[in-house]
Amino acid sequence: MVSTSSGDGTDGATRYLGVTRGKNTCLTSVVPVASSQVFPRPYYQIVQDAHGNPADFNEGATNAVPIYVYTSSETELNPPSAPTLSFNSTGSFRIAHFSDLHHSDIAPICLDEPFEFRANCTEQFSFTFMERALDLTRPDLVIINGDLFARNKRQKDDITYPLLTQGALLKAVYPILNRSLPFAVTWGNHDAEGSLLREELQREMSRLPGYVGSNVASLDGQGNYQLDILDRDGDSKMKLWFFDSRSYTYFPLNGSTTGQSGGVHRNQVEWFERESRGLEMNGMAFFHIPLGQMSGSLGLNSSAELGVHSEDVCSQGHECSNTPDLADNDTGFFDAIVNGNHIKATFSGHDHSNDFSTSVKGVTFTYDGSAGYTAYSTGNDPNYNREMRVIDIVSWGESATTYKVIDDILKGTVHRNTSEPILTLY
Repeated sequence: MVSTSSGDGTDGATRYLGVTRGKNTCLTSVVPVASSQVFPRPYYQIVQDAHGNPADFNEGATNAVPIYVYTSSETELNPPSAPTLSFNSTGSFRIAHFSDLHHSDIAPICLDEPFEFRANCTEQFSFTFMERALDLTRPDLVIINGDLFARNKRQKDDITYPLLTQGALLKAVYPILNRSLPFAVTWGNHDAEGSLLREELQREMSRLPGYVGSNVASLDGQGNYQLDILDRDGDSKMKLWFFDSRSYTYFPLNGSTTGQSGGVHRNQVEWFERESRGLEMNGMAFFHIPLGQMSGSLGLNSSAELGVHSEDVCSQGHECSNTPDLADNDTGFFDAIVNGNHIKATFSGHDHSNDFSTSVKGVTFTYDGSAGYTAYSTGNDPNYNREMRVIDIVSWGESATTYKVIDDILKGTVHRNTSEPILTLY
């Protein structure tokens, strides 16, 4: 029995957490989650009250967000094998692509939401948008391209609390798990600023049903991997590549940040060059922090920027600037992408107010935009819509298009952003 009541110091009910250990099992995880919604958690049991309902450990506390507790033992953590990704009978494959959800274990405030919703916006807006977008698009694969989690201010008192990442894990992926969809992730600069290191995040994600990612242990970072999309005969026709672009760069003497974003390291680039050499199929690459070469201000792009460019490009190895010094901290990642004749499109998040696409040396570089209501957005636009991308791959990988789906919150609908054309990626 945990000797302290969860209600101590509050006007909530007195509750004690009891743990029963079996002969061959032991409790390995206790995860509190503050949320407006109860999430069934794979391989975990939610603590119940005397009536068999999820026990709210804040029950009776005035204006308190419910807190639910999940427990698990090692013997329960036995996820099924990852599903295989395959084109359908017509040679098509659809990806639903989200970025920058910024979930936390607390019930956080919304940022840059339309004025009309300032009084009632909660994290539930993010859940609802993802659920409606998934039901609208019916994807074959869901990708969350970094910053699933972040430290946020609590809605109740506007105070930023430490991030207990275990309590945020299900918030990011529950709509996906509830629909039994395959999914993949990259890690962003905010994901490891809480209680779980990148290695621990990767381990926790690998335990979830439907997760198709993996990790090459010899490489810098976590969650570097490739996925194949197969044809009807089981042969690979398309490659998807995932890279950890890390967090920030730091001064070695005092550990303070240099102000420069992290990036893909040289041994990750060499791995990609080695594994992709000689491939005759097309590929796409996903990494959270963008490459500076996609900024139209450098004049490298051969097509206009389609979409919104509302903030400086905070690119790999650089401070935020639309004209970064490309020779500074160059790991050869851009050259490996454009010179290999394999990668046809890349996708990045990180800069929430950017959602544009542009072509550079035959490769389409694309921003995701922001999907989370607890993440900043284009603060100068009171009608800003959260958004996600649909990627449609057709003809067994020979061509692909993309378009944005927006949460048109003022109209109460989720739909394709018809103000922009569907973009041909290649």
